[in-house]
Amino acid sequence: MSIKEFLISCFFPKRCFLCNEVIEYDKHICENCAKTFSSVQIVRNIQYLNGERVVKCISPFLYKGGIRKAILNLKFHNIRSNLKFFASSIAERILENSDVSDIDYICFVPMSERNFVNRGYNQSELLAEALSEILKIPTKNILTKIRETSTQHELNFNDRSKNLLGAFSVCEGEIVRGKNFILCDDIITTGNTLKECVKELKYNGAGEIVCCTIASVS
Repeated sequence: MSIKEFLISCFFPKRCFLCNEVIEYDKHICENCAKTFSSVQIVRNIQYLNGERVVKCISPFLYKGGIRKAILNLKFHNIRSNLKFFASSIAERILENSDVSDIDYICFVPMSERNFVNRGYNQSELLAEALSEILKIPTKNILTKIRETSTQHELNFNDRSKNLLGAFSVCEGEIVRGKNFILCDDIITTGNTLKECVKELKYNGAGEIVCCTIASVS
């Protein structure tokens, strides 16, 4: 710990992002909260182009308990103290499963303009930026959401897939062509959101794509 960090910790002690207990400077959560969940390795296949092609989605947590609470705090209350913890957990799992030496950019699932204005930030973009600092891979605003859609969790399985068809577009196709990407989102449920983003990247000539989320529902 540097002198600056020591002084900051004296006047502004670091706290567990789940329960607000004071913790050591190099920790993210307290020991009691750490016991309520553990990092796992969830690798799900996302099928695109009628299921003929597959990309991996890597998640270090299940969407439950303290992790669910922390994601909701980030997503809806702009509580960012957990970002570094999430990003480091994701980075660890990505490095275990993939060779990132050929990855050109980290990108993220976009929000519609209306939702971004209402919320003021995109939690998936924040996650991508935190992951970028750890993996030393630049972020790129590659995708845009070109139409409003219904909230995914309010729809049934079949309607979720139809809801997102044609909802995403690539901002600059020439940047995508021949490049490899890590694509970030906060959680994966059915995988339809990531699938539509992957399809758009691939349509514009993207090479390898590795998807990642903080948590998976299963």
